[in-house]
Amino acid sequence: MSNTGPTASGVRVTQRRVGWLARLATINRLPDPTKCLLVSGLSMPFMLGWVVRLSIIDANPDSARYVSRAFLPTMLAYEWVQLLGHVAIIACSLYLRARGRYRVRWLVHFEIQWWLACFAFSFYALGPFTSPFGVLLLVLPVAGSVIFPARPMVYGFVALGVYSALMIGLERAGVIPYAPFLERPPFEDGRLVNSWITSIGGPAIFAAALVLAAHSWIVAQWRLRERELEVLIGTDPLTGVANRRVFFERLDAELARSRRHGNALSLLMVDVDHFKSINDRHGHQVGDVVLADIATGLRDTLRTADVVARYGGEEFSIILPETGLEEATRAAERVRAAIAAHRFPVAAGAVQVTVSVGVACMQPEEAADQLVFRADAALLDAKRSGRDRVTLAAPAPDVAAAPAL
Repeated sequence: MSNTGPTASGVRVTQRRVGWLARLATINRLPDPTKCLLVSGLSMPFMLGWVVRLSIIDANPDSARYVSRAFLPTMLAYEWVQLLGHVAIIACSLYLRARGRYRVRWLVHFEIQWWLACFAFSFYALGPFTSPFGVLLLVLPVAGSVIFPARPMVYGFVALGVYSALMIGLERAGVIPYAPFLERPPFEDGRLVNSWITSIGGPAIFAAALVLAAHSWIVAQWRLRERELEVLIGTDPLTGVANRRVFFERLDAELARSRRHGNALSLLMVDVDHFKSINDRHGHQVGDVVLADIATGLRDTLRTADVVARYGGEEFSIILPETGLEEATRAAERVRAAIAAHRFPVAAGAVQVTVSVGVACMQPEEAADQLVFRADAALLDAKRSGRDRVTLAAPAPDVAAAPAL
């Protein structure tokens, strides 16, 4: 038996429920080399697409007459440099991951600065007011802040802002040409040419993908926090199992389901024997460890469908869906034997702990509080009979006479 702690347990349950949204929500917690590998890896197809497209234009100038033949070699060289830069980042990220390096801020700074430097050149070559690049300029800060820390992003965009302002000012002053990659506007007969739509569609699709990814991340964060809060509200902070409120909610639901489908339902009430003497002799901290370890042992011994809850103090309650009295008795004996066989470590060595268990099986038209009353009465009988034993609840001929809890 080992205690993993309620918080870690709650987070694991949450992540299993949320699935891919949970993984997306934690993308900003990835190691730095993994982040850079992800960004450069996603950028590669677009870089390769531009290299192929420019190579086709270079081999067949008539396919894009709006492109400046004088600037085309510069643009092609830039695309190759951009592509090789991302290849270098990918290789460096893989090397650092293999070495177990998880926090590499210089790599993050280089990734951001390289991406934005390449974007800035495209901004200059194709014109700052070309619509896909204007959209990217708005989207990149949002998408980048999802993955990377704030400080490298601020440094990168301050540099990009200064460069863009300087470039636009120089273009307006006539010092440098506007969009030197374009010989003339990419129009024929008043309509955009298909090759330009194809070439510029990549950045537009990339911008849309970034917006979608950023929106999905925000939604995932919200849902993950919501599920984590639900788990924490319904979890006993010491033992990591369900608390009393969730126990009664689940018991009502299981009773209704059992009646609807005609299935049996049993309840175990488990109490730690002589727990006060453990606290008095070894201290409350050891007592807390014993309770947490017992809760873990109960979960390990029982089925996944069974509900383990801390009822109060040193008492636990266990809901056994689709379980009759005979099977529930065997489960109670397994629980009792497993805890009795375990040695709980203390400063002086180890201490043996036993439990008493009361077992009750649902009767027709029996309410939740009445079922709990009978199981708890059986537990008291086990205590009076010498402890470290399992006692079955007597069937109540008139369950309506049982007092409400």
